[in-house]
Amino acid sequence: MDQEWVKGCHFRNYGNSLMIGVGVPIPITDYKTLASIITQDEDIVAPIIDFSIPRRVRPSFGLVSYAQLKSGQITVNDTKVRSAPVASISRSEQVASHLKDWIMAGNFTLTEPVAPLPENRQLLAQDLLGI
Repeated sequence: MDQEWVKGCHFRNYGNSLMIGVGVPIPITDYKTLASIITQDEDIVAPIIDFSIPRRVRPSFGLVSYAQLKSGQITVNDTKVRSAPVASISRSEQVASHLKDWIMAGNFTLTEPVAPLPENRQLLAQDLLGI
């Protein structure tokens, strides 16, 4: 952990939050693997959520692509609104660059998995957990 990648933040009409930069290396061993993971901003979708609504479960106004979010403007209910992805693109690129440097220098190596990820785990909304 490095304090450069953990920051407190405040969203107006929402409150305080924490931003954490996380890099996950994906081993690419051949072109077939590379082709299977390439994703464009047009293919990544995110829900439109109004964080100013003071409830834990907020309504969704649909989905938009990251390309639309990064354009700076989306249309919600026939109204154009300013937009941005929650993730910082420039900070994401910095995390990826640092991770690449560590891997190239031999300071970050891949190991065998500690445990497999569960395949059929049911996800529960936070409001159902009593949190």
